[in-house]
Amino acid sequence: MFGILALAGMVSLSRAEKDAYFEKPPQNTLHDCHSEPEPYGECRLPNGLTAKEIETRLAGKDTAWWRDGDQFVVIAKRNTDQAYLCCAARGRMDHVEGDDWALRLRIIDLDHATIDISVRPRGSTPDEIYRGPNAPAAFVRAPSLHGHFYPQAFESQNLDGARGISVYVPPGETPSHLLPVVYMADGNFRLTTPSVIEPLIESGKLPPMILVGIWSGNSHKADEDRRSEEYLLGWPNGYGYFLRHENFLLHELIPFVEKTYGASSDPKDRIITGFSSGAAWAVAMGIRHPNVFPTVIAQSMVWPGGYSPASTWQFQDNDKGLRFYLSAGTLEPEFYRGTLRFAEEARKESLDVQLETTVSGHTPTIWEPMLVHALQWAFAVPKKN
Repeated sequence: MFGILALAGMVSLSRAEKDAYFEKPPQNTLHDCHSEPEPYGECRLPNGLTAKEIETRLAGKDTAWWRDGDQFVVIAKRNTDQAYLCCAARGRMDHVEGDDWALRLRIIDLDHATIDISVRPRGSTPDEIYRGPNAPAAFVRAPSLHGHFYPQAFESQNLDGARGISVYVPPGETPSHLLPVVYMADGNFRLTTPSVIEPLIESGKLPPMILVGIWSGNSHKADEDRRSEEYLLGWPNGYGYFLRHENFLLHELIPFVEKTYGASSDPKDRIITGFSSGAAWAVAMGIRHPNVFPTVIAQSMVWPGGYSPASTWQFQDNDKGLRFYLSAGTLEPEFYRGTLRFAEEARKESLDVQLETTVSGHTPTIWEPMLVHALQWAFAVPKKN
């Protein structure tokens, strides 16, 4: 599993390392278009552009893009040995001439697509986002928060040290109000989420809620992947770290948040969520502790090798009250198939499953809108006893 910081560091890797990184899924989602129609997702076409056409289209910028029917074209000027597109679609760009690079994709259902355009190494042109006419709308982001945001280092006995957390409390709330609470994996990548949620709370589109971002684990040793060890049950040599992280959540963090910030202790007011490996972890917490986390929001979920968590964790009889909001994009094929597979397994158990799919990739650009949809569902659907 990759992380966002790993992608941002691509420019520091050698060409061989970059090639290896982008040639394998899930980092590379691109393949050449075949004669038969694609069922979903995207494929690569010959770019068909000359250096002169690229220079004209760039018009002094270092990155440009446009839509041409069901095709999406990205061009860039980069002084590099290889340019890569990120993040809704990921893979090598075609070298045209000199510093000119191009990529032409055929994307199924571009009208519903959300595509962020970032060519690595990054240029001076700001990254942009294409949203089709039927794509999920971007939500208003508050320029500054009226509520309170508390980033802090939480001393954990289970984790043998401090772990970063961030707690958002909406405006006008006090610890005596006992608000619903959302526990979010990868809290270090959720720092901007309160700025999206707060305007919806203030407009009445979401109820007041506490957001708790739990920072993912980190290791500086080459042979350790602490994030995967803590999030993915069964990760090689990671079972002990998974249990320690689980105990940190259940026996240290939840009591602290309820005592300090007024989070409700009623499981019906408690949601757990994550994306990517964090989604697998959120699902694990729901299945292992349905009386603690009966509502799970899992975005872009996959298990290494394409297996869903259902192939590793067995549902229990007391899981019947679980409800899941699952989402994935057609431009992240492994995560898309993994999420759909888990939805199918959960439905076989007669569990409450809401599945939302979209035309996008493995990118934060789509995770925030999908999280909003999930929270609106979670607080609108009558909770089962």
